[in-house]
Amino acid sequence: PVKLLVKIFILGMVSTIPTIAVETLGQNLNLFSGTLGLLFEAVIVVGFSEEFFKRLVVLKYAFYNPAFNEKMDGIVYCAIAALGFATLENI
Repeated sequence: PVKLLVKIFILGMVSTIPTIAVETLGQNLNLFSGTLGLLFEAVIVVGFSEEFFKRLVVLKYAFYNPAFNEKMDGIVYCAIAALGFATLENI
């Protein structure tokens, strides 16, 4: 349903707010320097925090919806959440 897709898109945009807080905290807790520090920040801090909050949006608001009834729906809703996140992130 379009209404659910729009809701997931907007919540994907909203998920940038807690992601910023977690990424800032993770960057401040980075004990490594040089290449290892960059790797830690890119993989652990940024990667896990962004994907966690996008997944949280889908699990909390779409997964238990009756419209979520096929495997392909998971791909669609996750992509919509990622597009909402990327839209606000790039603005």
